[in-house]
Amino acid sequence: MLPAGIQDLAVSKSSNQTIVNFAELSELYGTLIRHTNTLGSDADTLPEEIKIPIVEQIQKTVLEINTWIKNRLKGKSGLIRGGLLKKVVDYSGRLVITTDNKLPLGTVGLPWQVVLKLHEPFAINYILKRDRNGLASIQHMMKMNSSPDAGDLKRLFKAIIDKPEIVPPDMVDYFVYVAESIVKDKCVLYKRDPVNSRSSWLAANVQTNREGMSMFLNPLDLDRLGGDHDGDALCVVALFTKDAQNEAKTKMHPKYAPSMWTTVTSANKSPYMITLDAATAIYAATK
Repeated sequence: MLPAGIQDLAVSKSSNQTIVNFAELSELYGTLIRHTNTLGSDADTLPEEIKIPIVEQIQKTVLEINTWIKNRLKGKSGLIRGGLLKKVVDYSGRLVITTDNKLPLGTVGLPWQVVLKLHEPFAINYILKRDRNGLASIQHMMKMNSSPDAGDLKRLFKAIIDKPEIVPPDMVDYFVYVAESIVKDKCVLYKRDPVNSRSSWLAANVQTNREGMSMFLNPLDLDRLGGDHDGDALCVVALFTKDAQNEAKTKMHPKYAPSMWTTVTSANKSPYMITLDAATAIYAATK
């Protein structure tokens, strides 16, 4: 069985007429049904010169349907990988990573736009209910005749992910303040695919960054994730409930979870060990 949406039809109405556009697969099935009905129950009595071309056309249509289905199944955007195996997680993002040696372990740096989008319900609640001082400025920036509502803010957060330059500098200050307020004492989960062990997931507090669109990590986190500086990307997921926050901190946060300081393969090895290169640099700098 194929998803019903593949066989959709689109109806467009104008002042003079109504146009119905059928999906490609529906057109093929319609052709198959028409040719089959042409043969009818009297197929055995039809002359060969009439029956053979119809049968050939039926076979051709069946092959076209088969080819269409196979083409839709294969590839990353096919029905299996793009539909059945594809998983979209709400309030999550994927960012290219870079390092900042000033970040403490257990903290990641995220752009303010990403923080607002990941924690969208918290941001909307903060702007509309907890601190309404920025509503007039947002209304002016969006050129609206009335005060923005939750739907307007959702559209704004989505737009500034793609085009952060649409936000004036003074409004950037306000949104950074909102982002810092809503993630205070909160942590997020982040991972690098493929996830092959429990240590592939980490929890961290958030530092809100004003510039850039990348995710900042402490360099000591790279070894645990198998990351480097060649454009690796991490997935980051927001946590919404107090239970989720507490569980992430006690099990996946290096600041609160002792188990994060040992590897899953050896209790005597720390994922945050100082490498020979780092030790040499520290010795040279302090000699």
